[in-house]
Amino acid sequence: MQKNVVGLGLIFLCSCSHLSEKLSAYREKKSIRVATLSTLKLTESPGFQTRGGMGVGRRKIRSLAPWQWRGNDALGAPQQSFLSPQFLGGEDLLVTTLGGGVGLLDLHSGHFRWKLDVAIGVSSKPVVVGSSVYVAGMDAVVRKLKLSTGKLEWESKVSAESLGGIVQSQGFLYVTTGDDALWALDEKTGQNLWTYKRPSPEGSMYWSLRGNAVPALSPDGTKLYVGFSDGTFVCLEASSGHTVWERKFDRAGRFKDADTNPILSNDGQIIYLAIVDGDFVALKATDGTTLWAVPGAAAAAPDVDEVGGAIYVATSDSQIQRLSLKDASIVWTLNLKARGLGSTPVRVGASHLAVSTSHGGVLILNRKTGKIVWERQLGYGSLAPPAYDGRRLVVLSARNYLLVHRVDELSSSTN
Repeated sequence: MQKNVVGLGLIFLCSCSHLSEKLSAYREKKSIRVATLSTLKLTESPGFQTRGGMGVGRRKIRSLAPWQWRGNDALGAPQQSFLSPQFLGGEDLLVTTLGGGVGLLDLHSGHFRWKLDVAIGVSSKPVVVGSSVYVAGMDAVVRKLKLSTGKLEWESKVSAESLGGIVQSQGFLYVTTGDDALWALDEKTGQNLWTYKRPSPEGSMYWSLRGNAVPALSPDGTKLYVGFSDGTFVCLEASSGHTVWERKFDRAGRFKDADTNPILSNDGQIIYLAIVDGDFVALKATDGTTLWAVPGAAAAAPDVDEVGGAIYVATSDSQIQRLSLKDASIVWTLNLKARGLGSTPVRVGASHLAVSTSHGGVLILNRKTGKIVWERQLGYGSLAPPAYDGRRLVVLSARNYLLVHRVDELSSSTN
């Protein structure tokens, strides 16, 4: 009898422990609410088609959004954008895709206000300045378009396709290209003002990811910071392209690339750089010397939260980490396991992060604990970081499907 009582007691304690875990998980899940928007519907439009689901192998995955689109002209392997869509205010969303081009999408109707097809597509982040949008395509052409109509105002040929992005400042457009070059164009005319080019590699062949970063600009607009696929990171005079300093990251590894997006601190004194097959480093902006380095190659550019004192980074060994901004110590680590590599983390509300994964889909984490509080399976290919405008989460998944969800934070107590 005594043994039975003890056994029942153990069962009861285990049950209580299991119930406690369930309740804890429930509270964690209740800290955020994500719902598919139910008022939007995509209708047929030129070059696009409505689909009820996504085909992955021979399986059919139910549509995760009330409307979605992809280009009919996508060729070869499943096409996708490498870049997050850009909210422009209201219902306007600027979208670039591989196998397609660039377009201004009305989120209310699901129709494009305008769309420009580009050979192979666009994988370079456009920049919007006033009433104009500047786009660098995979066809090695930079274009100035009228934002409201998409009308072409000028186009300028550069030396190679662009995979990074455009930065505008003081009448200049700065464009990275896939041959390890940086072009400075006149904003009004598209005329080339100067070009910076890395020397050809000494060896006949070397491995490169050709990430082609978006250059970072100093707060006063006088300096540019940008990395290249030969492992060199440079500071240039923004007006002339003259070298202020350069830093070579010599290291053993398959890839040499230093061309992930650099992040500049708000005061312009520190550069945060995730190096492929290298370390995650903080550099002194004045001369490029290392302030600190965290071992472990990064898979994407970090998100730096100076107000929250945190850095969020996706690593090449399929982890998401929160680091302390003060001393770069690891606060928490999330192993993505079979989900693959993570995108640049995107802050959602006061308490959460959203991350796309290469083998899974999109997930939302608690910023304080690193725990997953919501997840959507989308299959292989979600490499573009999600976009968030304070109430909607937009995800570009494999084959250029666009998924739109509403996100409401119910509680910030777990932050």
